Amino acid sequence: MERFPIVLTAILMIAIFTIIPVSKTLAAKDPFLDAGFIQARKQIPALKFTLEDLDGKQVQFTDFRGKVVLLFFWTTWWSWCRKEFPSLINIYNKFKDEDFVILGIDIEEKKALVKKYVDKTGIAFPILLDAEGQVARDYGIRGTPAHFLINRKGDIKAYAPGYKDWKNKKSRNLIEFMINETD
Repeated sequence: MERFPIVLTAILMIAIFTIIPVSKTLAAKDPFLDAGFIQARKQIPALKFTLEDLDGKQVQFTDFRGKVVLLFFWTTWWSWCRKEFPSLINIYNKFKDEDFVILGIDIEEKKALVKKYVDKTGIAFPILLDAEGQVARDYGIRGTPAHFLINRKGDIKAYAPGYKDWKNKKSRNLIEFMINETD
């Protein structure tokens, strides 16, 4: 019975995110595909959660309603996660004053280890600790890094597994598109 939520989550993610072959012309007109994201085919509310931050404060996902949220699932030990942080810091600094927030969700690592890494790298956006990995399982995370883009209404708009370079124009265009989205 414990596996039922995991199986259900996996089925849900497959149903929501379908990869469709896209020509370069279509991709250039779609900021999600252009930036390497798989857009949700229908609106689905982001899964709610409460996690502890590095200061021991309980942070609820709902605290960020009205903002564009990038959920970034990561670990300190995986080189692709570490490689992505400089460009994540860059995109966060560029858009943080425009109701954009990154929630870095560390999966199943000790607080002291994560805090040491965050202090060393100068990460300024919120880092949350998914100590038991439950939120990652709820979101169907099978590898890191992994990203979910969530609109101001709290709906999942897109998903992208793997490393992303947030310094490129396509990534900036996607965040601008999300910030300026009216529906």
